[in-house]
Amino acid sequence: MGDPRSFMSWCVARWRPTSGVLAASVVSGLSIAAGAGCAQEQESLVITRVISWPEDRECFIDPGTDASSIRGFLDVGYGTGYLLPIEVVNQTLSRDPEQSNQGVDTSEVRLRDVIVNLSMPQAPEIIDALRARDPALVEFSAIIPTDSLPGGGSIGLGVEVVTSTAAVALAEELGAFAAGSTLTLGVEVVVRAERSGNTSGNVGLIESRSYNYPVDVCVACSYTCGPCENGVCPDDLPPDPPLAGFICGNAQDGPIYPAACAE
Repeated sequence: MGDPRSFMSWCVARWRPTSGVLAASVVSGLSIAAGAGCAQEQESLVITRVISWPEDRECFIDPGTDASSIRGFLDVGYGTGYLLPIEVVNQTLSRDPEQSNQGVDTSEVRLRDVIVNLSMPQAPEIIDALRARDPALVEFSAIIPTDSLPGGGSIGLGVEVVTSTAAVALAEELGAFAAGSTLTLGVEVVVRAERSGNTSGNVGLIESRSYNYPVDVCVACSYTCGPCENGVCPDDLPPDPPLAGFICGNAQDGPIYPAACAE
């Protein structure tokens, strides 16, 4: 079969959106029971990377871009969640329906949900504390749009891997550390989908291999006047000025600064 990485690249190239930027399919951190079953990790469905946000920091996820991110950042002092922009690829070769006994393209899958697990190797007691409050803060499944993904196809998904409730709880637990401390949150994501045709229970359910992504978290450490003229905050700023720099409404992956400086 050759180098599987070459195979993956070929599959990604087979199907790309032709209309430019693909709007994110945003997944909220809705806590639901993760169904037990016998679904196995299969190489046909893969989370290939975290897609970089556009330079203008707009809330768009574009799997057509080559820009990827290897590390995230979340300032939990603002009480917002963290949206992870991932690319999901169906590596199965597309099949001609006329050559299938079922008369359908059996390479097609339908996305179903995601499973998210959070960890913090530097301070596991923080995750333990959140789990004691509510297990769904650190381990949950969430429904995603049931988009169809053909063989060789890719799609961009926005998965809320840290909910706003979890961010507030993290801020409280991080209060025991020195001001300005940054810890790394480990985010593990699995995407589940159903094969074309009949699916009963977990029969026909497939899982991607797990994808791990580090997100640095801190409390109220991202505010800056760097984007302001000469990097200095204006003298006429009110005590609580309107802020800018949020991505999809979240204090993530960049600085937060006075909105007046963005003008």
